[in-house]
Amino acid sequence: MKLRPLFVILPLFALTQPNAWAANDRDVSQCEFIVDDFAVVTTSAYGAVSNELVTQLLVRPDLNQNVVEAGAYFHFAGKYRKITSHPDGRQTTDEWGEEDESLIVPAQRTIDGQRLKIAFTQNWNTYGSDIGERRLKDFAYYVTIRQGDSDIRYWFKDYGKNLSADAISQTQFPYSDAVFTGGYSSARYLWRDSGSPLFANRSLCIGQ
Repeated sequence: MKLRPLFVILPLFALTQPNAWAANDRDVSQCEFIVDDFAVVTTSAYGAVSNELVTQLLVRPDLNQNVVEAGAYFHFAGKYRKITSHPDGRQTTDEWGEEDESLIVPAQRTIDGQRLKIAFTQNWNTYGSDIGERRLKDFAYYVTIRQGDSDIRYWFKDYGKNLSADAISQTQFPYSDAVFTGGYSSARYLWRDSGSPLFANRSLCIGQ
């Protein structure tokens, strides 16, 4: 089944995850796609708080309708705490940590169909009963594009290596003040001219 019509009918559905990591993988070299914006989004409602790293990718116009999958790879360490209530009234607390975790987060089409949105939950606290903290180590974005009879997965990295957490450091690069985004959320945007490697090819491909 061709995926192209789904982008129009179901623009918010997640694109499929990559089913192979070796065949036809290439690094972005001809502006196949760029990171168009990046923000740390905080949501707080009735005692529940979460922080997400939200990225929007922009695919080259002549390739945009040939996208078959997209997303990001995240490598991180995690610390977790969960309280479970039992039918007899008891509560048990589980705490654990993982030093080496990874996660593939598929992209979603934005409502206008022009961008691919990726949201990675970095921290959360749900009423004190479910708490998670993820310390990001490195990450990379991918978009798979159908070209002729083959699918080519393009990766956006930092000179061939995964982007490090320093690429989005709030102490190294300037962010905007908090911007209300609706509901219970606000976002702080990484400036496109901040010097972050996240926007390394953006100025070359479409300018600031």
